[in-house]
Amino acid sequence: MCEWLVTNEVLPTDMVKRNRRVAEAALRPWTPVFSHGDLQVARVFVDDDELTGVIDWSEAGQGDALYDLASLPLGHQEHLDDVVAGYAPTSTST
Repeated sequence: MCEWLVTNEVLPTDMVKRNRRVAEAALRPWTPVFSHGDLQVARVFVDDDELTGVIDWSEAGQGDALYDLASLPLGHQEHLDDVVAGYAPTSTST
């Protein structure tokens, strides 16, 4: 479809390329997992650095794990770096 849009000059090439990149990121392949479905800071209980509980599993089911990760810091942008750091790949020294 992208090729047709460009070939037939329906849309500018740069617009088609940019929107294609956005769509590929949004429609990336993912492995279904059991997820909370509505994860928010208020539903997560932590004692020191230990997770002690997660409540309100009414929206739980098969889904994309990144959805929970993306929704966790909503309303608490000051903690976004902490969430990202918690899921960053770990490096090992040799």
